[in-house]
Amino acid sequence: MNFKEPSTDAFINDYVEKLRQGTATILLGAGMSKAAGFVDWKGLLKDLAIELGLKIEEEPDLISVAQFHKNKNNNRNKIDEKIVNEFTDSDVETENHRIIARLPFNTIWTTNYDNLIEVAHSKIYKKVDVKGEVDDLFINRDNRACILYKMHGD
Repeated sequence: MNFKEPSTDAFINDYVEKLRQGTATILLGAGMSKAAGFVDWKGLLKDLAIELGLKIEEEPDLISVAQFHKNKNNNRNKIDEKIVNEFTDSDVETENHRIIARLPFNTIWTTNYDNLIEVAHSKIYKKVDVKGEVDDLFINRDNRACILYKMHGD
């Protein structure tokens, strides 16, 4: 049997139908928040990579860079400090964040630490049920517009 890759138009039509049905989901990565002034993974890990004698531009596996730094130091204090310092500024959400908030997603997945998705939703009076820690999985917020899974925490 010969399978063809679906066309872009077919994908868009299918995805729009999933949005209408309320079953579409989306994964938002670092590029989403970089436009708002936050760092991406390479920006976050650059100083740590230099400390390890690595060139971040040449590293294909950034998770391994973070793990290597943690293992070398027997803790993740510097990584946690970088995350706190980089993601606590109150940058303003982008138009893309506002568009996502207006769309009828019931589930959003993100690798981002910032709260710009939540801010965009709150500005249009939509509640988000944030799942950033294991314990959050056992508590469900009533009257929520969507569930936001923060894959790396909050």
